[in-house]
Amino acid sequence: MATLDAAGRMTAVPNLVFGDFYTLDAGGAHADFGTDGILAWGRWIGPATVDTCGDGCVENVNYNANQGLHYVIGMPTALMPQSGLATYNLLGATRPTYIDGSSAPGTLTSGSLSVDFGRFMVGTNLNVAMSDGKGYAIGGSAPIAGNLFFATDFTGLTVSGTAGGACSSSGCNALVSGFFAGASAERAGLGYHISDSGTGKDIIGAAAFKK
Repeated sequence: MATLDAAGRMTAVPNLVFGDFYTLDAGGAHADFGTDGILAWGRWIGPATVDTCGDGCVENVNYNANQGLHYVIGMPTALMPQSGLATYNLLGATRPTYIDGSSAPGTLTSGSLSVDFGRFMVGTNLNVAMSDGKGYAIGGSAPIAGNLFFATDFTGLTVSGTAGGACSSSGCNALVSGFFAGASAERAGLGYHISDSGTGKDIIGAAAFKK
């Protein structure tokens, strides 16, 4: 249901599961963007209108250059493979940001997915480097349900600090939420969220993968 501009950038997405919606308003822009014709990914900055509950909780937000609304979109795979193994390598990604915009965006330095279609499982390998020197790694696995996958560190993911004292005090939590796209699940997209309890910082980003 996404609305795209002439360049293939998402400018609105209406009527999600609970009726919530997101709209990039006049004056808003894409700080990051990429597409391969199957998936598109990006990060909005500037003014936007969002409804995160579908029950009238409409907010006018204004993301600064160090923040943003991250997305990856595509046509979900209608008929998923029921067997076989596959590796998905990083195709593109938004620059991860702290939700509070406290420092410049970082980099998803590497990423891959290892998929076992017969066991309905996605193995994750994501490495995030933030501009303030902190580094994070997400590993572990997420179960597949239909053409979607989702997990937290309580249900199969692992998350650890790799640099700058990340996760060193009270540890970290993480989640990934993703989907398969293309006629034969040749693409995958996911969003991720890391919460570093020691620093009180939350990191978000989106990524696209190619089989």
